[in-house]
Amino acid sequence: MKKGFNFKKFFVGLGVFCTLILLFFYIAFFGNPISRLMAEKSATKYIETHYKDLDLIRDRAYYNFKNGYYIVRLRDKNSEDTKFYLGFDSFGKLKQDTYDDILFNTEIRLSDELREYGSKLQENYNFPYEISLTTLNDDIEEKLTLDQKFDFNNFKEDLNAQAFGYVKKPSLEDCFDALCDLQKIMDKTSLKVTKYSIILVPEENKKPDGEAESWAGSISVSDVPQEVLRNKDIKEFKNIYEKSISETKD
Repeated sequence: MKKGFNFKKFFVGLGVFCTLILLFFYIAFFGNPISRLMAEKSATKYIETHYKDLDLIRDRAYYNFKNGYYIVRLRDKNSEDTKFYLGFDSFGKLKQDTYDDILFNTEIRLSDELREYGSKLQENYNFPYEISLTTLNDDIEEKLTLDQKFDFNNFKEDLNAQAFGYVKKPSLEDCFDALCDLQKIMDKTSLKVTKYSIILVPEENKKPDGEAESWAGSISVSDVPQEVLRNKDIKEFKNIYEKSISETKD
C-alpha cells in the first residue's frame, strides 16, 4: 500500500530549513555571538597591555559585515579627540588598531568648527547664501596637535570661503556680486581668506528640505583668488570660470 504524503515531516523540515536560512543571515549581518565574546576578551587583554594609562570608555563589540571584523570602539574621558577602535577577526585575533590615526579626529573637529563659524557669520550679517569655510592646506593634519583649541580670531591658515544658494536664474554676474559681498564680510574677521568659491542653483531646483533636486542650470566657480574680487576684476573672474569649464570638458 502506497504511503500518503507526510505533512508533519514536511513542515518540520521546512521549519529547520527556514531557521538555518535566518541563522545564516543573522551571522552574515550581525556576526557570531561566540566570536563577539572572543573579541571582547581579546580587547580586554590588549587594552590592559597597551592602553592602561588611558581612562577609556569602551563600547560593546559589534560586527562589521563590510570587513568581517568585530569592532570595539574606545574613547578617552580626558581627551576630546582620542577616539579609536580595535578590530578582531572571528578567532579574536587583533587585525586593526586605529590609535595612530586619532589626530584625524582633531582635523575633523576643525572642519566642523569652521563650518559652524561660517554659519554664524551668515546669520550675523544676514547673508542670503550659506557660508562654508575650509582650509587650503592639504597637509593640515601635520600642523595640528591633539585636542588643540581653535581661536578663529588668531587663525593663521589660508582659507577658502564658499557661498552656496539659490537664485531665480543664476548668472556669472550674480556669482561675482555675491562673492564681493562675501569678501566684505570676511574682511571684518581676522581670518586669512585667500580663495573664494560659489555655487548658485536655480530656485526651481530647490527641494522643500533645502537640498538641490537637480544641478541643471547651476553655475559653479572655484578657487577665485581674493585679489580678483578686491580689484573688481570681473573679466578675470569670467576667465577663471571659462577655464574650469574647458578643463571639465577635457
